Amino acid sequence: YSNYIPDADKVQSATIGYFSESIEFKQEDIDWVNDFHSEILESDALIARNGLPGYQTRWIYFNYYMKNGTTVSRRFHIVQERAKDIILKLYKCDQRIDTVESALESSPANSVINIGARINEKYVYTFITRSECEQLLNCYRQDLAVADTSYITDDIPYTFDLEWRDIKNTYVTHYTTLEYSQRFQNTYNYIMSLKLDERTSANDETYYKY
Repeated sequence: YSNYIPDADKVQSATIGYFSESIEFKQEDIDWVNDFHSEILESDALIARNGLPGYQTRWIYFNYYMKNGTTVSRRFHIVQERAKDIILKLYKCDQRIDTVESALESSPANSVINIGARINEKYVYTFITRSECEQLLNCYRQDLAVADTSYITDDIPYTFDLEWRDIKNTYVTHYTTLEYSQRFQNTYNYIMSLKLDERTSANDETYYKY
């Protein structure tokens, strides 16, 4: 069970889940998923369910959606510090932002897009437009080139949360958290330019139009 990896030619698509993200991979990406899965298995990062004292641990899971209609799922508990070089590959892969962009593109045109971010020592939860969200994700994709293992293991000074909801604010259709720092110059500067702290709070019910 624990060492089994499905043959790539039998897999239709896959997802890798880590922390708050579930990253989608298409059929042409399965070789990459298999190689990544193998690296996790061959590393010394795997530990028992009860964790390892003194180390930060995370769950990572693999779902393989097979061409015959079945699903192969594997879940592992890992020590971040020991797996940081491997996890960085997942953190920087194109499919990570592709997944968020795909969820945005498939959401209804009237979806409410909210962002939560720390601005001037204050957490701001407000709305952004679809075009602003697209530009923010484009900036983030460009900045991933400077990411290193500190973004996996350290306390990064900034994060932003993105969610889109139906127009009546009754349910969340997608949610993700992305880490960044001032080294992510495009992302940082763009978020600052949005002046989010001057906008109406997303918790203000007058924002939602019924």
